[in-house]
Amino acid sequence: MAYGARLSSSAPAETKMDDFYEQQSVDTPLAFAGLTNIFVPWYVVKQYSAAAEVQMGRILDGLREAERRGRAHDQTWSRFQRQAFVDIHGYFTCWRQVHTMLAVIDGGVLDAGVKAVYAAHRPTLQRYRDARDHLEHFDERLRGQRRRNPVGAASGDLGNLAGSDYTFHGEIWDVSPASLDLLLTIVGEFESALRTYALQEARARRESLSTT
Repeated sequence: MAYGARLSSSAPAETKMDDFYEQQSVDTPLAFAGLTNIFVPWYVVKQYSAAAEVQMGRILDGLREAERRGRAHDQTWSRFQRQAFVDIHGYFTCWRQVHTMLAVIDGGVLDAGVKAVYAAHRPTLQRYRDARDHLEHFDERLRGQRRRNPVGAASGDLGNLAGSDYTFHGEIWDVSPASLDLLLTIVGEFESALRTYALQEARARRESLSTT
């Protein structure tokens, strides 16, 4: 049904508008409520959660191709494995960007629902952010550099895969499709809480405008 037709029904205007917002993405009530400080970082969250899906596909494709070539004794197998490691770095970067922007949103609202979702998932988001930081600032982790506890001979782990677990200096991160499902679940829960908050703010703004 068209928006104009919806507004022409006999239902109260407030109910019609609320129904309209309920059927839109969370962007619509955020924009109407004037919450640009949330709208912009939320857009980035959507960008990088979608990018994480692309990166996961690249990781899986690369590892499958490396295994296929290895079984065929094709010496080019290592090139595909190396690329998969680069793509894992990109995957961790997606987690980091999602975390950064969710933290911005959390810091910009007082809504208990939004804050509860962020607080519940912050440890997981931080762990994947740490993985990205290890790889992004790899040079600082080498002996003789400014990192206090450098990696090196003590662990011999400068980035490895054990099944679907990525390891670095004794730390472990799941990089299987289940980890992507987890990221998308976090984003989905945040979107649900953010929608409730945005609808409340949009309704309050509409009521304020109607009295001026």
